[in-house]
Amino acid sequence: MKKLIWLVLFTSMIMGCEKENDKISNNIISGKFSLNLTSTFKSSNDIISDDSISFVLDTIKSSRSFYFILNNVGQEDITDISISTDNSRFTISPSNISVLAGTKSTNNSSLIQIISLDVIHGTRINGVGYSDLMPMGDNSCSINIQGNTFNGESEIPVKLKSDVKVFAKVMAISLYQGNLKYDLTKPNNQGAAGPYSSSLSVMSFYSYPSVSPPLVLKNNGNVNINMTLTKYDGYISTIGQISTIYPNDSLILEVSEPAIPPLSCFIKLYSNGTIFDQQQLKLGNDGNAYFGMWYNLQIPPNYHSPDDTVSSN
Repeated sequence: MKKLIWLVLFTSMIMGCEKENDKISNNIISGKFSLNLTSTFKSSNDIISDDSISFVLDTIKSSRSFYFILNNVGQEDITDISISTDNSRFTISPSNISVLAGTKSTNNSSLIQIISLDVIHGTRINGVGYSDLMPMGDNSCSINIQGNTFNGESEIPVKLKSDVKVFAKVMAISLYQGNLKYDLTKPNNQGAAGPYSSSLSVMSFYSYPSVSPPLVLKNNGNVNINMTLTKYDGYISTIGQISTIYPNDSLILEVSEPAIPPLSCFIKLYSNGTIFDQQQLKLGNDGNAYFGMWYNLQIPPNYHSPDDTVSSN
């Protein structure tokens, strides 16, 4: 009887050890990526990690950086990590990480791995230099993250793909006189002054021989443009027109026959900080866009600006 009891106990102990070993084996979790925006980061217990994840980021008016937290929610380390995007307008850093510690790793530390995604839309992130604008509207890229981990038996690859989308705003205009469309990249001349000279470095000027047919300004962008037109006769400047131009709408500029004042007009375009093509519109130091209109470029010898002396090329 005693032998039977001991046999049962010994058998139970062996079976229990086998179940415990199975449990330990089942708990060996290979490393797994988890990516979260810093503004919506939750504790690791709440993170659901998949092989792919999507983010719809904020609307952007110009170049901007977004920040993510990259985690390893598995027990094993992830090593030799590379991070890249498939769109050159989206640059990511760092592009390489040597190791991302697992939850039960001896390499574990309290440091959080921050990933920076720079979206290039006009002015560079560091403020030095200028890049082409993104197309208006939706722009997207894929962030590809890959590395190596251990699954309890061998080394295996681990990957995460993240689709990212931003909505780009752009201020853009066209200028017409009747059926004639001005080439805003080729002004008739440029001046460094005008009614807004205190906030300008340079202003492009375009010639208009007559105001009949009218001068028309069209909003080709996807943001509202607040426009101020200032008339100037060489001595006195007066506000001639203030208006808001909505996307795809056109506005007739209120200028009179310039054989007598006004001889010229200056247009200020304000879109609440939205970027624009600086090959077409000149940027004032206040961030707004400006251009001027001359009547046949006939600048009288005694012409002067209220704030400065006009210089032209």
